[in-house]
Amino acid sequence: AMPDLGEMLADAAMAAQRMAVIVKDLRLFSRVEAAPTTLVDVRSVLDRTARIARNEILHRARLTKHYEDVPLVPGDEGRLAQVFRNLMINAAQSIPEGAAATNEISIAVRQEPQGYVAITVADSGCGMTAEVREHLFSPFFTTKSIGLGTGLGLSICQRIVMDLGGRIDVESEVGKGTAFRVLLPIATPDVTPAGMR
Repeated sequence: AMPDLGEMLADAAMAAQRMAVIVKDLRLFSRVEAAPTTLVDVRSVLDRTARIARNEILHRARLTKHYEDVPLVPGDEGRLAQVFRNLMINAAQSIPEGAAATNEISIAVRQEPQGYVAITVADSGCGMTAEVREHLFSPFFTTKSIGLGTGLGLSICQRIVMDLGGRIDVESEVGKGTAFRVLLPIATPDVTPAGMR
């Protein structure tokens, strides 16, 4: 029997859409010039991002927030939101649906002594093996089933954070969960972010 033309067209449209996403990601990945930075309150970016990611999280975990008073960081709200969203969605996807009462995704913000603001996104999900952890930030590495992840998310997150003079680390234990920590340098009075001069 002839394959259904409508189905073939729908598949082609979906494939094209996925390619568009990958191309957009690659463009971001290869972009060398940093976005203009402004002074950002990471807590408000986290709150907005959590509202956007809410549907992903809702049926999988309780979302808890632990924010300390922290200084502003030089950054770009859109790009930081992309980093936080990626971490929240990954956290949600590591937890199967249906046990929201017993699972937790926590977002913590605190000031670190060395002049950094630390943002930790932790989950009580399936955790990662050492092998997965090792490849985590490599472009095109994904643990998601075919068609779901481009494998660029975390490498782009790392790129954005490093562009801002920060770093991102991860701790994880199989069966116990994962914690991603983003360290961003605090804005100092003598450093006027680009775009604010």
